Amino acid sequence: MKEIKQNNQPIATDRTVHLVTMSKGGCGKTVVAWNMVQWLRDSGREVTVIDLDPMNHSLAEYRGLGATTVDLLEGVDQTFAGDAVDTLAEKMLQGLGDWVLDNGAVGFVPLLRYLADNDYAGLLREHGGKLVVHAVLGGGSMSAQCLLGLNTLLDGFAGTDVRFVPWINDWTDLFNVDGMGLGDMAVYRNNLDRLMNPITLKKLRADMLKDFKRLHAERLTYEEALGSPKWHLMNKQRLTIVRRDVWSQLDGLGLIEKQIEEMAAE
Repeated sequence: MKEIKQNNQPIATDRTVHLVTMSKGGCGKTVVAWNMVQWLRDSGREVTVIDLDPMNHSLAEYRGLGATTVDLLEGVDQTFAGDAVDTLAEKMLQGLGDWVLDNGAVGFVPLLRYLADNDYAGLLREHGGKLVVHAVLGGGSMSAQCLLGLNTLLDGFAGTDVRFVPWINDWTDLFNVDGMGLGDMAVYRNNLDRLMNPITLKKLRADMLKDFKRLHAERLTYEEALGSPKWHLMNKQRLTIVRRDVWSQLDGLGLIEKQIEEMAAE
């Protein structure tokens, strides 16, 4: 792995910032961030978790994740909290480990503008890190707006080395726009070099959905539920099946291995 120096001092070269975002509220951003934190930690990664949602810091309610809240917007008029975001941005340039940021729909445009205007992806790369954007595509009536959000993200980071992971959230309803799935759409076919394979949160059976809703109502991680005597064996088995499916898809992306290979080749 290449050693990078700044002011003649070595700095870390093993860092990925995972930004979970979308312009539509209720599409599953917090669930995606929740999954990412647990998968990364299960993969042996050190992870710092930031809840940026200016309307509802729901990720921080999962005590097992240890998320820190940062107010992206401030004041009665909800202006962009530049100093607070600058401080966070600098912290993410330092030290080893990964970061997972959960950004709400209200903060979608302000944060995208901040990252793009400051070429944060380029600065992160200079400091030995990389930015991966997880675009959450809610199903049913949310599909069209989420597709527009994906296109906005791709345009906002045009000309950068940012990679995108589409998350197709079919848990409550199927992602579909005019009878087409994501793979049939021009925005996907025209950006195959920037888009990683989609992660699909598959539509759940009624019993699995009931367990999953309980899990999130109680604000638990998988590990907490699976280790609790309050959850029966069959409930735990269904949670294990859901987790196994998501984890296997994430493993297949090679997010961690790809990062190591790229750094070693530099």
